[in-house]
Amino acid sequence: MSHIIDLPWLYETLQLEIIGVIESLGQLRESPEYALWQISEKKAGVLDELAAERAKALEKESAELQKEAEQANAECGVRNAEWPGRRLGASGNARAAGGEGKTGDCLTAIYD
Repeated sequence: MSHIIDLPWLYETLQLEIIGVIESLGQLRESPEYALWQISEKKAGVLDELAAERAKALEKESAELQKEAEQANAECGVRNAEWPGRRLGASGNARAAGGEGKTGDCLTAIYD
């Protein structure tokens, strides 16, 4: 008889679990990872294509950043030539070479 009494509780518990699973599936289907998985299931090799495109974009961005760094380095050389024996600090004030200044001071001064 006690088993019959537990049936409504079991039924309610199962309903709550089913609702939780349905909600989780909804969240999964809305995620970008699920969309990517669906695309990869329909078209073999799409992940490799996407990875190659991303690698190209990162290489391009890296080259652009390298160029910016070289330009900033060249500007540092010009600034240091303008201040013989001195280096610009983070505040823009000239400091004696070998003093408190650090390697990044010229770049900091450029962007101040």
